Amino acid sequence: MTSSPPGSGPTPRPPEEAGSGAGAEEPRKGGPLDPAAPGEPRGRPPDPEGSRRPPGSGTPHPEVRRRVSLAVRAGEAVADPADAPAAVELARLAQRRIQDRTLPSALRISGGMVLVWLILVVVPVTISTGLHLAAIAAGLGIGLLLFSVIVLLGRRQLRLARQAEQRNLRLLEQGRP
Repeated sequence: MTSSPPGSGPTPRPPEEAGSGAGAEEPRKGGPLDPAAPGEPRGRPPDPEGSRRPPGSGTPHPEVRRRVSLAVRAGEAVADPADAPAAVELARLAQRRIQDRTLPSALRISGGMVLVWLILVVVPVTISTGLHLAAIAAGLGIGLLLFSVIVLLGRRQLRLARQAEQRNLRLLEQGRP
């Protein structure tokens, strides 16, 4: 650090003096949030036709993706028949993802909650007053309740994705001569 008048605070060191120790700030490089250097393009060039691309020509415009995603999550058909193929594809992908993740997530979350209950409630109660079966039963009951809520929410999301797929398929069929 260079000398400075008292009370003015620390003065930052020039980059050649800054070491790799604690407090040394090194520039980040290549992160997704780093701004591009002046004159460098940022990301993909804009789509010249806006949001309409031929099927299979890449990812749609972010606004279209957002609208399609919101419609699928709500179990609805998209408003524009041109977006229906993307909505059907997204609904099918969502169904596979939900089917693959619901049960493992429910087991992991409820099992972890039961383990935390045992560590934070049952062990201290057992140490202080002896074993209480009611404390163990309460932890297992809460875990079972949490498991069933997660599975039910997963089934609801699966039903909404199926509805979105069916409604968008109907929209596609109505648009064909």
